[in-house]
Amino acid sequence: MKTTYEQQWREYRKRRNIFFIIFATYIPGVLLFAFLLQRLLRSDTAISVVAFAWILAFGVAAVRVSTWPCPRCGKWFHTKWLVGNPLTRRCLHCGLPKWADRDTETHDELPFDQFHCFQCGNVISKGESTCVKCEWSWKDSGVQQASRGERE
Repeated sequence: MKTTYEQQWREYRKRRNIFFIIFATYIPGVLLFAFLLQRLLRSDTAISVVAFAWILAFGVAAVRVSTWPCPRCGKWFHTKWLVGNPLTRRCLHCGLPKWADRDTETHDELPFDQFHCFQCGNVISKGESTCVKCEWSWKDSGVQQASRGERE
């Protein structure tokens, strides 16, 4: 079944852009609003209140980006087992490439002697430790291979 993910990617872009806007405007925004509030209210606590509100907004935006659901599998795209990678190019669960507009391939469960590369999604056999396509190595990354009983 082929579906288009355009609407889901638009939602992701919106969440990501809000996150970066809050991040980029933190220092100038806090200084400007604190200065204005300090002038109006004649209080030194204005900068603390504005900074706390901005940090709270930054935290909420970060959580919204990191918990964005993958268009294909519905699980968190950037986070697996509460460990996230905001720069990943593929879903950490199903391997859907970032910005894919449709589901062009079927992703059946791999046999227990194979796993997906965490970097590019290429299939790696159990005896191998390095991806042939991108040269990522699970030994170098500190990731441990799951035994047969521990795998999802």
